[in-house]
Amino acid sequence: MGMPITTYNVLNALDRWDDEYSIRMVKDTLGTFNAFAFIIYDPDADENSDFGQRNRAFEQTINKEFDYLDHITGDKLLFFALVDPPKKWLKYGEPRSYYQQLLAHQNQIISNDRSVTAFSLAQSLDVPYEMLPCLVITPDFSTKRVVWVRTCPDHVINQLAWLGYRVQQSRSIIAVRAFFKDITENINLCEGSGITELESSLAKALTDVMSFMIENDRPDLNPVDGERVQSTLRELKNTLDNLKQTRELDTEELDSLCEKIVAFLAHLNTRPRQNLANFISINVTDLEVDSRLILKTAHMVNDFLMNSSTQMIDYTPVAICLAKVFEREINLSVVHWIRQHLGVDLPDYFNRYQNSVNAMFCPPKGRRIDFNRSGQQGKWNPPAIGESQIAYGLMAEDMNHWLNQPQDFLGHWDTIRQVRNKAAHTQFVGIDSVQTIQNTLNQLARNDIFQTLFEMKQTGRQNGFQLNQ
Repeated sequence: MGMPITTYNVLNALDRWDDEYSIRMVKDTLGTFNAFAFIIYDPDADENSDFGQRNRAFEQTINKEFDYLDHITGDKLLFFALVDPPKKWLKYGEPRSYYQQLLAHQNQIISNDRSVTAFSLAQSLDVPYEMLPCLVITPDFSTKRVVWVRTCPDHVINQLAWLGYRVQQSRSIIAVRAFFKDITENINLCEGSGITELESSLAKALTDVMSFMIENDRPDLNPVDGERVQSTLRELKNTLDNLKQTRELDTEELDSLCEKIVAFLAHLNTRPRQNLANFISINVTDLEVDSRLILKTAHMVNDFLMNSSTQMIDYTPVAICLAKVFEREINLSVVHWIRQHLGVDLPDYFNRYQNSVNAMFCPPKGRRIDFNRSGQQGKWNPPAIGESQIAYGLMAEDMNHWLNQPQDFLGHWDTIRQVRNKAAHTQFVGIDSVQTIQNTLNQLARNDIFQTLFEMKQTGRQNGFQLNQ
């Protein structure tokens, strides 16, 4: 069964537990369902990319087949879109009891930027943006664990049909671990799935991000949501400060937290859209889809901080995210050239961990650098930006047919690395750090470096590199 409208009020009640009437009404209405699946996708992604075409086609499919999906999923599974409900969905939902009791047409949330919305929702649940569209599935909104499965126009009907059939049994019979295992084994049809362990409940994770949207789009919807935004910002800032003070800094955790912060804050930028080319003149079609969104949200947050009286005038998230754009692009180009040189098979293991391959780089001084580390759930975990820089510095002459001024490139790389490391360990980061990375990225763009990196990515993905060994 499909829900046609935002569930913000529902989730807010489940998270706060401070309104007995709302809680009772939510439980009475939603208690008839054994599982819930909500959809995250980006209908406004660049139509010239494979990612954009897949997400746009998915939107067409899900809207066209809503009536059929509503029927085949049965009455124990509730699937829904969190925001931007299509008008066709409203027509089907308005007569239903859960719509009439819990929801109202005037309460729907329409995002100002659907790409930023998709990115922020994905970030809040630790779903890689490039894995969209996806289904996020849970038997209970109070849980800290959720499972997500990548979907597509060709498979979403079969995935939801199987899920609807699977949850027809009583809720009490559903063992969560077995349920999640069942999902990843039976409907992981698009080569992408994961289990996310949240710090608190799913309801809180979703209402945290959606409160930023309401603060911007519908400040009248709930008078306390401004307080929630400030509370969430304080939590994120405290987490960031504590993370910086740890002796062994987890750079992956830091990157993820900063991406989450910029994704949230981007919703608060109410100024007219700024021209990205005036900030960094990169041809975004040369970038990965997630690099584009990180760059876009970092730009929006930089503009917001420069023109806002917010108490969070710390540019750490912006500086880290701008450095992340560069790091992401070199990881899929230069670093992959190094990976293949060290024995990783391309294109078969492009951006993937290859089991049983020892791809160690041994510099004359210092510790060995692993270019084939296994990350979570068998993913490839790239070396740190400084480690990759060491390897490139020693191998640059061998790839000068790609980067014909290797020392200049190395100098820009070192600038970004130094600013990034300073931002990761300094309690307060000013706008000067952002401007340094901004100027460096602009210089790289003027030198056509990102176009070269794009060509390297395409070669590595499609055929692998021709190496002179």
